[in-house]
Amino acid sequence: MVDINAIDLGASTISDDLTLTAGGNITQSGVLTVVDDLTFTLTTPNIDILASVAARPDAPFCVGFAAESEDLDRNAQEKRRKKGIPLLVGNIAQDAIGATHSTLVLYDDAGRHPLPRAAKLDNARHIIGHLSTLLPR
Repeated sequence: MVDINAIDLGASTISDDLTLTAGGNITQSGVLTVVDDLTFTLTTPNIDILASVAARPDAPFCVGFAAESEDLDRNAQEKRRKKGIPLLVGNIAQDAIGATHSTLVLYDDAGRHPLPRAAKLDNARHIIGHLSTLLPR
C-alpha cells in the first residue's frame, strides 16, 4: 500500500560521463600538483537514487530538482521523463548560485509552470503550493 502522504524531494546528480579539464598551475597542500593541462573523464555512471525510489512499486510522490547550465526546458523535461517523476523543479544554475532570489520553472504532466523571480522561502512556498495540487485527494 502506498502512503499518499509520503513525498520524496531529491536533487538531481551527475548520471552521465563527466569530463573535467583543469588549466596549469593547480596546487594542493600535500599530494596534488599539476603543472600542465590535465583532463579527468569519469565514465562510471552514478546510481540515480531519485529514479530508483520513483521506480519502486510503493514509491512516494517524488520531486526532483535540476540546476541546468543551458536549455532548461529541454534538459529538465528530459530528466523528469527519464526519472519517471511527477514533478521536477528547474533553474539556470549560473543565475541561482550565490543569489538571494531566483527564477524557477516547475515541470509536470500538464507542462511548464514558470514561477516569478522570488526569494528562496517564497520559492519553497510556491513549490509546496503546486505540489499540493498534484497529490491525491
